[in-house]
Amino acid sequence: NKLNILDIGIGSGCIILSILREKKDFSGTGIDLSQNCLNVSKINAINLKVNSRLKLYKSNVDKFSLGKYDL
Repeated sequence: NKLNILDIGIGSGCIILSILREKKDFSGTGIDLSQNCLNVSKINAINLKVNSRLKLYKSNVDKFSLGKYDL
């Protein structure tokens, strides 16, 4: 199955990046209010070689309306 995951408050990205590393067909989007967290998540995604399947946005969850997600 190909699932699209939304991680709200991505932090370092440990949850979504672990899932993307295990499930090669999944894609993900991470949002956070902290630009520092998004930067750390991006570095971690590059190191885990999943950055091509991850989109990152600086946003409040109440104002985020991009895409449809399975999880």
